[in-house]
Amino acid sequence: MKRKIILALISYGFSEDFAKMVVAVSAFETNYWTSRIYRKNHNMFGMKHPGIRTTVSLGEKNGHAFYQNNNNSIKDFVMYLRYFGYIVEYYNDIYKFVVEMDSKGYFESDFSDYYTGVLRCYSKLFGIESKEPIKPIYTL
Repeated sequence: MKRKIILALISYGFSEDFAKMVVAVSAFETNYWTSRIYRKNHNMFGMKHPGIRTTVSLGEKNGHAFYQNNNNSIKDFVMYLRYFGYIVEYYNDIYKFVVEMDSKGYFESDFSDYYTGVLRCYSKLFGIESKEPIKPIYTL
């Protein structure tokens, strides 16, 4: 699954390094692609059906967006990134990316739990310990 996401994101013009961070987010959001929302909705990122931006989501099911397939879920995540103006070149580490996601209201969990979870997924998926230290809790 991780390779499919990386290749798709590269095809949208993102770097492999950034794509790996997105894979870690996807793995965390779906418990390594085993969650009910992923299995029933083809929702790889825990996305809600958007009300204000263009989407390829087919609507809402089980409280989350549902998609025709995994490719559309990836496409919708890219649409989300572009709509909310993520400056992808800025995110050279997971911490900065998760801080930005938090500032845009992407996730509902506690920041430190989300950041630590994504960091652990990254380390597990890519067989390396991240060089990033666990950073202090970000507060707005």
